[in-house]
Amino acid sequence: MVICVLIVPSIHNVKAISYLSPKDLYKQSEMVLYGQVLSRQDGPGPDYYYYTIKVLTYFKNQQKADFVTVAGHKPTAGLLTYPQFDVGDKDLFYIVKENHLLAISPYSTKAGEGCDIHAFLGSAPLPGEPIIRGMPSPVDITNANMTARGEFEVNTSVLVTYFMWNNYPQPRNFTVDISVINQNNNSVSFHKREILQDETCDANTALRWIFTPDKAGYYLVNATVNGEFRWGSGFRVINSSTIHELNPETGFSSTLFKTDHGVYPIQYNITNGRLVGSLVDLPAKEFIFAINATGNGKLTVELPRKIIDSTRDGKDKPYLVFVGYLETGTKRIKANEIENNNERRTLAIDFAKGDNQIGIVGTYFIENNSTSTGWNPFGTFTPLQQYKKGFDAQDIVCKQGLQLIIKAEDGSPACVKSKSVKQLVERGWTKSVLYGTLSIEDVKSITHFTVKVPSYLPSGYQFIGAQASPIDGRLLYWNKTTAEHDFAGTRQMAEGAIVISYLFTDEKLIPADQTENRTATMISLYNELIQDHREARLTHINGNLALVREGCSCLTESTAYSEKLETVIYVPLTTRIMYFDENIEYSIESLLPSSILERIAQSMK
Repeated sequence: MVICVLIVPSIHNVKAISYLSPKDLYKQSEMVLYGQVLSRQDGPGPDYYYYTIKVLTYFKNQQKADFVTVAGHKPTAGLLTYPQFDVGDKDLFYIVKENHLLAISPYSTKAGEGCDIHAFLGSAPLPGEPIIRGMPSPVDITNANMTARGEFEVNTSVLVTYFMWNNYPQPRNFTVDISVINQNNNSVSFHKREILQDETCDANTALRWIFTPDKAGYYLVNATVNGEFRWGSGFRVINSSTIHELNPETGFSSTLFKTDHGVYPIQYNITNGRLVGSLVDLPAKEFIFAINATGNGKLTVELPRKIIDSTRDGKDKPYLVFVGYLETGTKRIKANEIENNNERRTLAIDFAKGDNQIGIVGTYFIENNSTSTGWNPFGTFTPLQQYKKGFDAQDIVCKQGLQLIIKAEDGSPACVKSKSVKQLVERGWTKSVLYGTLSIEDVKSITHFTVKVPSYLPSGYQFIGAQASPIDGRLLYWNKTTAEHDFAGTRQMAEGAIVISYLFTDEKLIPADQTENRTATMISLYNELIQDHREARLTHINGNLALVREGCSCLTESTAYSEKLETVIYVPLTTRIMYFDENIEYSIESLLPSSILERIAQSMK
C-alpha cells in the first residue's frame, strides 16, 4: 500500500523560522515519522521532487502503509531554504496540514535512530506502557583488551567506556566528565572531559579512556553530562598475588596473603579454575580467595593454626565459609574438613562455574589479639552480623558494658545496656516500644548503637516521642503540642511531622567495605528511581553519600495507642533523605522541603 502526499511549502523565510520544541512540533503535526529515502524523481512541476520513503517508525498517526510517496520542494535561490534529502538518508519528517493538503514541515531534518515516542512526549510512562526496569549501565569497565571485567591488579590498564546517545529530536551539545575516585582516601585518581556535538536522534557514541591505577582499593567511576550526575559504577583493584608454581611433591601451589604488617603463605589446590587474587579482611579475620571459575570445581586449602584458626572454649569450631559472585553476594556453605592436626586444618570447598570469590572466616588471626575470654571473635561485627555469619545466638560476644539477650520471637541476639534488660523483658521484646512512651534518653539506653539527634529544627518544632528496639529506633518531631499517648492519633498531626529513623545495618564494619557497599547502594537506588522517571538526586550528608527523593509517594506506617486501643494509619511523606553513617542507616521523612531536611541531617553529628 502506498500513500501519496503532496508537499506544498508555505511562502516564508525558512531561515527565520522560530524555535519550536519537539513536543510542540509533535502536537502541531498531523503525522510524525522516521524513514529512509529510497528514491527521488522530478515532481509535478519545476519546483518539486517526488520522494519515495520507507517508513521505519511512526511516532504519530500510524498508518498501515510501509511506504509513502511525497512531493518535496527543490532548492530555491534567495531567502527561501527548504530541507533537502538524498537517497539513502534517514530522516525525521513532521507532516502538517497546509491549504487542505498534507505537507512536510520545514522543521523536518536528517536524523539517527536514537529517538522513540518519549523524545517528543517526555520520559514519563504512557498509559498502558510497562515500566522498564534494569536498564543496562552506560558505563562499562574492562581491561584494555575488553576481555575481562571485575577485579584488576595494580598497574594494570583499565578501560572505562561511557555510551552516550542523543535521543532528542534536535541536535545537541554535550560535555561529558568521567572521574575515577579512590574510595580508600577519597582522592580523584583520574579525570577526563569530552565535548560532543550529536546530531538529531543520534545513536550511541562510545567514549573510551584508559586509566592505570597504581594503588589497591575500591574505585568509584562517576559520569556527569552537562554538569549533572548521570551514572556511577565501581571496581576493585588488588595487589598482585604472588602465586608460585605447583609443588609436584604435594600437588599444592602457594599464594601470599599480605597485610600492612605481614605476609602469610597459604598452600592451595584448585580444579576447574585459577586463583587471581588473595586478600585479607583483617577485622573479620577472613581470607578471601578471588578466583576465575571455568566450571564446577573445588578449592582445597591448608590453614596453619598459627595464622588462622576457629575455636570455641578450647575446642575446634568449623570455619565459616562463603562462596559466590562478588557483585551479587556470597552464601555460606558447609566445607569438608579433610585434615585436622596440631599444625594445620585443611578444607575442601566446592564452587560453581561463575563464582569468583571464596571467603574463609576464623575466630583467630595472628594479627588480631587472641581467643581469650571477652574478646569478640568477629572484631567490630555487631551481634546480628555475628549471628547471620553463623555463630549460635548463645555464643554471641557483646562489647564491654553490654549484656546479651535473646529475642523471644525468633531467637535472634542483641546486646543492650544492663539497666534496659528488665524493661525489655517485661515488655516481651516482641514489638517495638511505642511512640510517646520513650524519651530520647530512653532510646539511647535501649538501642545498642549511638543515636545521633539533630541540633537544628525548624521554628516551632519539638521532640514529641519515640519508639525503639535494640536494633532500630524512630524519633518524632512536630510543631504542635499534644498529650503523651494521643499525639499520633490523627492523620493531620502525622502529616505535619518529621520522622527520623535509625536502623542497624547488616554489613561488615570495615571502613573501606562500608564505603564501597553503601556507595553502591545509594547509586543503585538513584539509578532505579531515575529509570522509573522519579525525582531524585544525590548529595552528601556529613561526608556520606545521601539519596534525596522529592515528590515521594512512600507510605510510612504510624501506630497510635490510646489506652489499650491500637490504631494503624498510613502517612504520605513527600520528601525522604536516606544515607549511611558508620553502621547505621538513617532516613528522614517529612512533607517539608528537602532543603530543610538536609539542614536537619547535617546537624546530626
